[in-house]
Amino acid sequence: MAAFRTRARKLRISAGVLMIALAFALALDVTTALQRALPNYTAAAQQKIEQRDAARQ
Repeated sequence: MAAFRTRARKLRISAGVLMIALAFALALDVTTALQRALPNYTAAAQQKIEQRDAARQ
């Protein structure tokens, strides 16, 4: 817990900056451009999941 307490301020600031950046990205519709630039970027993960026995049942 002591390690967290010493870094808590930096962690909160970093999380806040990340949240603001993501809000701007959503407001400016950057996500759509990203999806067009990287179509089907989850295909490898999806194939691995679908090939498992549990997914086939």
